[in-house]
Amino acid sequence: MSSHSSKFCSKSLTLLLPLLKMINGGYTSTEIAKVLHKSKSLVSYYIQKAEKLGYVKEGMRDTFKPLGLTQAGQNFVDQCEKGHGNPICRAENIIFKAEVIEMPCVSVDWTRVEMNNWVQYQSKVDNIFVKLNMGNQPTIELNPSPVDGDSPYDLFIILVYDCINVVNALQERFAIKLGRLRLGSRGEWLVYDSIAGAFSKHLGQVIVQGLSKVNASKPRNIGEFEFHDPRALVDYMAMPRRIYNVEQDVKEILRLFKQERSDLEDKKRQNSGGAV
Repeated sequence: MSSHSSKFCSKSLTLLLPLLKMINGGYTSTEIAKVLHKSKSLVSYYIQKAEKLGYVKEGMRDTFKPLGLTQAGQNFVDQCEKGHGNPICRAENIIFKAEVIEMPCVSVDWTRVEMNNWVQYQSKVDNIFVKLNMGNQPTIELNPSPVDGDSPYDLFIILVYDCINVVNALQERFAIKLGRLRLGSRGEWLVYDSIAGAFSKHLGQVIVQGLSKVNASKPRNIGEFEFHDPRALVDYMAMPRRIYNVEQDVKEILRLFKQERSDLEDKKRQNSGGAV
C-alpha cells in the first residue's frame, strides 16, 4: 500500500512535529527523510499538507527554494512543546486590503486575470495570496493561510504580523508604495467543538443567519462553530466561565436564602418559647 494512502491529520504529531522542527533547523526534505527513516514521497506528502495548513513556506535563494516555518508553524510547534498540541480555535479567509499610493516601478510578473471593469494580478508570497487590483483606485488584497491557536487575539496578531512582512517585501521588491492595512472581509473565526461535529454528522452544515455556522470541515473534521466576528468567538469561548460564575452566584444566593430562613425559624421558636 502506498504511503500516500495514510490519512494526514494535523493532531497526529508522530511525524508532523519532528518534520516541522527539522524544517525550522534548516534541513532539506531529503535530509529529513534520511534522518527520520521515511520515504521521500511520504515526507513530501507531509510537507505539502503542512503548506496547506499554513505551517511551511518556501524561501528564495539563487539556486533553490529552502523550506522554512511560517509564524503559524512556529506557533504550532511552540504549542506542542508546551503540551498544547490541539489548538482550540482557527482563523481563515481573513482578507486585508491596502490602497496603492504609488504604482510599482518594476514590472509585476504575476498571473494576469481580466475582471469585468479592471485587471487583477495574482501571486503568492510566504503562504499569503496577494491580489493587485488595477481599477480606478488600485488596491492590494492579502489573504493569509489559515492559522490555529488558543486565542483569537493571538491569531489576529499573527495574521497582521505576516501581512505586514509581505507588504514590506512587496514595497522593497517592486518599489510599490502601499497605504495602511485594513480588514477587507469578515472572514471566519472558528472554535473546535465535538458537539458541533456530532450535530453536523446528523444534520449537515447549519447556518444561523447573521450569527454563526455549525460545521465539521477539513482539515481536522472535529466540528466547529464559525463566527464572522472574532468578538463573538471570544464570547462563545468565555461562555463556560460565565456559566460557572452564574452557578456560583446562584449557590451563594441559595446559601444566603437558607441562612435567612433558618434565622427566621430560630427567631420564631425563640418568640414562641418566650410567650409560653
